[in-house]
This record gives sequence, structure tokens and C-alpha cells, in this order.
Amino acid sequence: MRQRFVSATACFLMVILFTASSVLSIDYPMGDNGKPQDYELTIKRFRDELSQSEAYIKALPSSFDWRTKGWVTAAKDQGSCGSCWAFAAVGVLESRILMSKYAIPKVFNLSEQQQISCNDVMHGCSGGSMSALKFWENKGPSKEISRGYPSKDGSEYPCSNFDRVNTLVWHTRDYYTVDTNITDMKTSIYQDGPAYFRFDVYSDFQDFWRAGKQGQVYLQSSGIIRGGHAVLIIGWDDTRQAWLCRNSWGSTQGPNGDGTFWIGYAGHAHDLNFGMASMRLGGWARLSSANSNEYPKDMAVDRKGNVFLTGQYHGGASGHEYGMSTFSYDPDGNLRWKRRYDGPLANSDDYGTAIAVDGSGNVYVAGGSKGSLQDLDYDFTTIKYDANGNRKWVRRYTASSGSRDSAEAIAVDSSGNVYVTGESDGATATIKYDTDGKRKWLRRWRTRVHEDGCRRIAVDAVGNAYVLAGVKGAESGYDFALAKYDPNGNRKWIKHYNGPANQDDIAKALAVDGSGNLYVTGLAKGTASGFVTLKYDSAGNLKWHRWSNGAHGESIALDSSGNAYVAGLAMCNSSYCYLTVKFDADGNRQWAKRHHSGPTRDDYPLAIGVDGTGNIYVTGNSRDRQSNSSGILTVKYAANGERAWISRYRWSKDSDEAPCGLAIDETGHVYIAAQNSAGQSPDQSRQHLILKYHNGTAP
Repeated sequence: MRQRFVSATACFLMVILFTASSVLSIDYPMGDNGKPQDYELTIKRFRDELSQSEAYIKALPSSFDWRTKGWVTAAKDQGSCGSCWAFAAVGVLESRILMSKYAIPKVFNLSEQQQISCNDVMHGCSGGSMSALKFWENKGPSKEISRGYPSKDGSEYPCSNFDRVNTLVWHTRDYYTVDTNITDMKTSIYQDGPAYFRFDVYSDFQDFWRAGKQGQVYLQSSGIIRGGHAVLIIGWDDTRQAWLCRNSWGSTQGPNGDGTFWIGYAGHAHDLNFGMASMRLGGWARLSSANSNEYPKDMAVDRKGNVFLTGQYHGGASGHEYGMSTFSYDPDGNLRWKRRYDGPLANSDDYGTAIAVDGSGNVYVAGGSKGSLQDLDYDFTTIKYDANGNRKWVRRYTASSGSRDSAEAIAVDSSGNVYVTGESDGATATIKYDTDGKRKWLRRWRTRVHEDGCRRIAVDAVGNAYVLAGVKGAESGYDFALAKYDPNGNRKWIKHYNGPANQDDIAKALAVDGSGNLYVTGLAKGTASGFVTLKYDSAGNLKWHRWSNGAHGESIALDSSGNAYVAGLAMCNSSYCYLTVKFDADGNRQWAKRHHSGPTRDDYPLAIGVDGTGNIYVTGNSRDRQSNSSGILTVKYAANGERAWISRYRWSKDSDEAPCGLAIDETGHVYIAAQNSAGQSPDQSRQHLILKYHNGTAP
């Protein structure tokens, strides 16, 4: 006990310099009133948002303890390191994640060592401040590392070791300091959760911590100042006139025997210079309910940051068939609505494959639905939901009785017209519906798509539709096939691409820019298989084609300047890796970057996206060859190709994740959807998982 107190003095001495509310922090510029500017702005925002009305203040309970909700982690032991600031900050974030209700296990540990080793603004074992909460504005927290807490004895631990540590998606969204009057402090705790709390420590606190009785309130009365200390404030009690705090000096220590203590609102012999800071959570992970048997296929986001997901669920009325499922989540990850669709044929299969959203928030889903009891008889199925999840219409299409018709891709134009394409009785069918579900035209095109290929559709600013498929040449194997339809369904042109080796060429993705230029990528097989990227103008003229050896293109994205970004699969030594390439509008390669997780892992890119400021995001699957476990691997690059961060994500050590989509909203938030499974058996329950990176921030 004595050793723990003495070792914590280093923390006390630093915190009093940097976090006391009456002392200027080096983190804050001065405002006109002599207070830090950040303090002024955040207090104003805090008060404005919470609307400190008399009714709200009266609603605050006379006593409150966040532990009753199960949203406070147990006290830990900072040991001989003056790192109380890190334990207080991590305690705030742990509570926020528990409060978010995203099915996080109730017992978990985030790493204080990450703050101590990697927060360059703080001073490690020599102390820190409450602005440590801002560390996670641009980084994600780390899980507790395998060595636990190596600085417990006061030693240093290099930040570089955290490059190999799994990191999580949560971030500090709104950091704010709190005026230390009782009402503002209570309001912040009650509204946003446990908070970072600092105070000056006098020598009589040592006696209180060692010999105080359970429930006793600390009131400073004697002794000399020893420094400043940081703890987690988790509640209050007006009867005691005291705050309830969780310390970082052990889980069985202190007057209450559980690492907590009470400290008086007031009545101290000296001003203890209370200081308090809090935060709100940015970034989240949302897992669908257990045993939901969800198989996600595609995702989209609207202008408000609402997330939409479609796919299949298993287990309808008979418990055997598959149905089409569509979900919507708000920007904070709360479920807005979920809808099921079971086709007219009882106990049959229905599935969603693609989803799109228009400017008004209406949602369009395309997929397939069993048309009869014949094995291969499926129909195109297109559904429109309004922004609140009300189903507006369903449209089905079949080429003939018993034919296989399955929608694979969907797009929507600025007028709410919907375009669907997919396999149809050995051809490619493309349908245009108006916003009310009236079919405007149907066009069929004799194609033949490789089993590894796909059909895709894109619509330009004036309503021209571009369809990507494949054909089988007499001597050239499979080739790319592209068609353009005008707004009235007139086919303007068809283009084929046959690679130089006259072998299979498999189209994978397309995108169209604001001028109607079309970009396509995919695999071109030959003596040296690789990915090819093509650009056509709106008249169908090939402007350029570019070859990348040893890889095949999986996804393509465009920025507002006409630069094209392609994510492909490559070989790095003896394992698969990501290859990301940037071409300018004239086809000049600006840069190419590989990401390789190591010789025992295979990385498979799935999707690429670019935000409004030119940052590039590539996501996919990373599988460990030895354990056969897999997780989500996301890499962010700046516009110049410099790697900004890498994020690896697994829900738990026993789960596998397979991404199915990536989307970026107008404010730069990044969303990834994946299938989550608890084991390798096909009988294991599948769930959908959605990750949000707030403003594109991650470790």
C-alpha cells in the first residue's frame, strides 16, 4: 500500500501542472476571458446540447451509480508508474463502449499501455492530463496486449510494439471539459457516462485510503499537498454530499474494498482544484442478434449517414428456407428498422444481392425469389422501401416458366428511377422501373459470364445505363462485355475486351464518372495473369488500358478529378496480398502500393472507396493459414499513396469475419459490412457485422 502511494506521486506532480481547471494547460490556447479556448467552446456546446432547463436539472436523481448498469470496468492497478491519467482515460472509453450496447462482452480490457507508450503529448510514467481522451480522436484503442501492462514497474515500453496489436474501431467523437459546479458535473455524468476526474492530493488522503471505513467520505483536512491525481468519476450521492470515484490502485483496495471511494462535493480545508473531462463515442461495431442466421451481401449509406444492409436469413416458417432481409441503422449504430421478404411460394428461398438508396432516403433491394418448385426456377425480385422501412412496391420478373432469373446489381438515378441487371435464362436482362415501380423498359442481351465473373450496372448523371457482363469467344475464352443504354432503353453500343493471351478475361467491377466515361477492371489470364483497367469515353471509344502483372482487379473507385483507384489481388512472395493502384484521368499510373500481412497470412481485397478529400480505403479478408481464422483487414492511403493506417478487426478470438461491402458517406465516415460466424461449421449461426470508422479515423 505505501509503495503504491509513493509511486503514484509522479503522476500527482504532473497532473497538477497540466490538468487543474484553475491552471492553464499546455494543450489549450488562451481565450479573451483568460480561460483556455477549448474550455470555452466545449462548455458552451455542452450546455447548448443538453439544454440546461430547470425541468432537466430536476430530473437528475439524488444518487446515481453507473455500476448498477454494468457499464463500469473493475479497478486496476497502475503499480509504480505515474499513469493514473491513462487509467482514468481508458476507464472512460471502456464505459462508453459498454454503454453503446453493441453486444460487446461485459468483461474486456483496453490497453492503458497504448496511452503510456504512444501518446506523445503526455509524459508516460511521469504523468499526463485529461486531454489524454483526445488521443483517440485519430486512433483506435488497443486491446490489452499479451504482456499485459509492462510499465507497471515504471519501465518504458516502445510504441512500435503496438503495430502488431489488434485495434478497435471506436474513437473520441466529442471531447469536452466540464465546469466543476455540481449541476454541470452531474449532468455530464448522467448524460454521457463516467468521466475523467482530477483533484489535488494532500497527505491525509493516504490515511483515508488505507484506514477509511466503507462508505466514508473523504474531506481534506490536514497535511501537505502531494500532487494531482486522476480517477474515473462514476456517480454521486446527495445524502453523502459526495462523488463516487474508481481509483487505479487495485481492485480490492481502498475504504470500500473494491477500488472505489467517496470524495466530498465541498467542505475541504483546501481548494482541491477539481477538473473534469468527458467524451462521446465515435465509431462503432454493430453485431446482429445471436442466432439470427444472417448472411449479408451488400450495403449502402444515405446522405444522413444511415446504413442499409441486405442479404439472406435462414429459418422462415418451416425453419428451412431462406428469406430476403433488409436492415437500416442510424449513424450511431442503432437499429432503425428491419424487414423480411418471403416470396409467394411457401417454404422456398429468397435472397437479396444488391442495395441502393436515393437522395430522399428510399431504399431499393434486388435479388432472387423462388418462382416454382423446379430446382433452378428463380425470379428477379426488386423491392422499394421508403426511408422509414415501409414497403412501397415489389416487382418480379421471369423470362419464362422454370427459367433461372436472378438480379445481381442495382442502381438508382437522381429522379428515383431504378435499374436492375442480372442473369436471365442464359442471358443478361436489364430492367428500368420508375419511382412508382412501373416498368419503363426491359432489354435482354445474349451473354455468357464466367463462373468467377459477375454482372454490374452503373448510371450516369443523365440516366444512361452501363452494364458489365461477359461473352464466350470462339477462340479467346471468356471476354469482358460492356453495353450502354440511353434513358429510353436504346442500346447505344456494345464493347468486348479480349486480353493479349486469348484466354479467359473476367470482368469484376465498373464505375462511371460525371462525364459518362466508363472504367472497368478485372482479371486477364495468360502466361502472366494480371489485372487490366480500361477507360471508355461516353461514345464507347477505348481511351486507354493498363496492365498490372501478377494480380487481378476486384474493385474500382473514382474521385471528383477523374483519378481511378483499383484494388486487386497480388502475390507477395508466397502468399496473397493487397495491390492498390492509382491512375490519373489519362491513364498514367500515379502510384502502386502493396500490403502484405506476412508469410503465414493471405489477404484478399474485396472493395475500395475514396472520400471527398481523396483518401482511399481498401477492405477485405485476412486469413491465417495456420489457424484458418479470418478477420477484416482495412488499409487507408492518403491521396499521395502514403499509408495512413491499417486496421485489423475480429469481433472475438473465436469468430471469423468475411466482408461484403464498403461505403463512405458525405462527411467521410467509413462503413464496412461483414458476415460474422462463431465457428467453421456451416451449422454455426451467422450474424451480420457493421463497422463505422468516424471521419475515416483508425489506428
